[in-house]
Amino acid sequence: MSNETELEILTGLPVASDEEVIAAGRSLLKRGPKNMIITLGSRGSVWMSGDTVHRVAATPVRAVDTSGAGDAFIGCFAHLLIKTGDIAAAMTQASAYAACSVTGRGTQRAYPDAEGFQRFLNLH
Repeated sequence: MSNETELEILTGLPVASDEEVIAAGRSLLKRGPKNMIITLGSRGSVWMSGDTVHRVAATPVRAVDTSGAGDAFIGCFAHLLIKTGDIAAAMTQASAYAACSVTGRGTQRAYPDAEGFQRFLNLH
């Protein structure tokens, strides 16, 4: 898992557009990883595996503080992947959880508990 900045550093390729992200992702996949998830902030996230590209849109919110959004994503994703084994569904929920986390200030303080996250989902 990497974000777009890390992907650019790892590959030396630009990542300003979705097409560039996919090209950089494919370049990295050729080096050996079987699966890769790239988080793109307000542009969502992408899961790449072989020739498959699965995009997840970001949940639109008014961001207050984006610190820790990546950690919120990976924590939620890992929890749901272990629980369900469904990468695409885990990414969708993780994207929403990260979006929820940026609506508050700080990092861990901004991470909602299960009840707070459900309220967020009901609104979005």
